[in-house]
Amino acid sequence: MRNGKHLRTGKPFDRLGGMRSREILANWLVCVTTNAVTECQLTFCSDPIGGDGIIHDIETWPTEHVMVPRLRRGEAVDAETLILNKINQKRAKGGATYAEGKTLIVFLEAGAGVWYPNKVAKQLLDPLLFATVWVVGLQGIEDGEYTYGVTI
Repeated sequence: MRNGKHLRTGKPFDRLGGMRSREILANWLVCVTTNAVTECQLTFCSDPIGGDGIIHDIETWPTEHVMVPRLRRGEAVDAETLILNKINQKRAKGGATYAEGKTLIVFLEAGAGVWYPNKVAKQLLDPLLFATVWVVGLQGIEDGEYTYGVTI
């Protein structure tokens, strides 16, 4: 990736079912990460009913995405709080019917410091509503190369 600006501000791609570049990148990262550590052969495609893509193997994972944008100058909020706030925002959007059977992918670009997935998982409200939650987080940019971490 040469420039991450499109991930933050880019318009949806009509030819890809309205997915945004960050949704495409996050879906792809979830697929390649899972494929690398399991015997799955996940792929993804656009969602014909308007979601943020579908990840599939033998089963399908309809997805919804939410983005934690970069912090503004002077803003001091920890990553765990930002992630949990965005998850709760999506949960509140449509309740159980909206979330049922979907995988929520949080695209974290905040740069809000170190966070621990297990600590976030312990704070998730019950019921979660979504089938599962993944976080795709920007770890850093060095020499123009972007490094992401992917966690469930």
